[in-house]
This record gives sequence, structure tokens and C-alpha cells, in this order.
Amino acid sequence: MHLFECYNNKNSICLNAEELWEVEKMYTEVWLVVALIWGIVWGAVTRQTIIDKGYDNGAAYFFLGFFLGLIGWIYAFSKPDLKKQVQEKMMYDYIQGNNQSKQPSMNNNTSENNNSGISSGKAKEELTAYKNMLDEGLITEEEYEAKKKQILNI
Repeated sequence: MHLFECYNNKNSICLNAEELWEVEKMYTEVWLVVALIWGIVWGAVTRQTIIDKGYDNGAAYFFLGFFLGLIGWIYAFSKPDLKKQVQEKMMYDYIQGNNQSKQPSMNNNTSENNNSGISSGKAKEELTAYKNMLDEGLITEEEYEAKKKQILNI
């Protein structure tokens, strides 16, 4: 049944060509708005996912999510977590540095001050690195304070 046909039935809808065009135009506008909102939501979710992983090209991933939706988000979600990798590397380097300083030396004449831990230059460097990690949100305030006490032997 076409909408152009008009029946003498109480339940039928009778539209002329102009009214039908207005209805189709309204549905088209509604679908465009819905598609635009859908794309913006997926773009924002994809962008935030990639920023949370430590990447700085969020705009490119916004458009990936905008046009591909769930597929773009899955791609962004599957990328490796850079913040976690950086934090793990810093912790590994820190642990390796502590292990090297705890190895027994061949020289038994060393004083107690030489074995007291990290040199002041290295301590300052590590505290600065951990402070930067705290400022970037890679570690919490409690983790920073614990590392600070550990480095300064408090």
C-alpha cells in the first residue's frame, strides 16, 4: 500500500506528496542527528581510551572512533599501555640500581658512609623522576611518599 493512496477507512492515513516529503525530510534529519551523536560519543570514548594509555594523538583516534564506532574503540583498546610500560621500566631500573648497590664489594676497607645507599646526586635524580611520575598521574601520592622514604632512608 502506498501512502499516496487514500482509503475511506478510519485507520488509514492520507498524505499528499508535499506532506509525505516533509515526513521523509523530518525522519532524515532525525537520523542524521542520531548518527552525529553516535559518532561523537564513540569518538570521545576512543579518544579518552587512547589518552589513558599514554598516547598523545587523541584527535586522530577521535576521528577513528567517530567514523568506525566500536571497531575504532576496540583498535584503540588493543594498543599497548605506554604509561604502564614506562612505570614498569622505571621500577625495573630502580630495582636493578638497588641490586647493584647491595652487591658485596671486593674491597673490605669501605666505610659505613659509602654503603649507606644512594649517592645524593642519584637520590635527587630518582626523587625528581618519581615526582614527575606523580605529577603525570602514573603513581599515587602514597607510592611517591613510600619511594621518597625508601630513597632517603627515613
